[in-house]
Amino acid sequence: MRWLQSGQALAHDVSVIFAENEQSCPGMARALKRILQPGSQPEVLDLGQFSRSAALYLASRGARVAIEDFEPPPPTPRLKPGAKSVDKPAIKISQPDRKFDLVLGWEHVDFVPPDRLADVTAELSRVMLPGAWLILFAEDRPVARESRPDHQWCYRLTADDRVVRSPGAGPERPRWPHANRAIERALSPLRVQSIQLQRNRIREFLVQKPETPS
Repeated sequence: MRWLQSGQALAHDVSVIFAENEQSCPGMARALKRILQPGSQPEVLDLGQFSRSAALYLASRGARVAIEDFEPPPPTPRLKPGAKSVDKPAIKISQPDRKFDLVLGWEHVDFVPPDRLADVTAELSRVMLPGAWLILFAEDRPVARESRPDHQWCYRLTADDRVVRSPGAGPERPRWPHANRAIERALSPLRVQSIQLQRNRIREFLVQKPETPS
């Protein structure tokens, strides 16, 4: 894990680049407008692996950014009739409870099997402050029973409301298609504020943790 703070010398071009794979992110813009207030130093968690430039952009805007790699959990093994149940691998983000004003989850939910989706979102909720924001992206594809191999994609912020999405260089992992209702159900009691569908068939989820428990 690494930390980036404002005031560091960061060589980072934040000019808008109108590339073919650039997409608008109104949810991201809304969250950043709320947390990047004059004189504030919001806490942001950037769940890599390939989104380091996003952390640099936010640090240059005054945010204190924690970077942590996130390993999606494997699916629970299918048991033969009469077999004993097995313990699911623990899902743990190495951050304290109720710390962050914004969590960037990128496309990680797409790489989480359906039976572990609620476990992952519960861990995301654990590290969020009341009133904090969560940004997630997910492909808009027909829901299927089986996953398909894919690389995790990386995002580069070019403005508060624009990102460039490009293929990551890591290993292929199983990618699971999740319907909107499945993601919203797994996120409860967090509240989905908006879902924006991009022309490249990527959905942007803007999610907020309630100020008080519902």
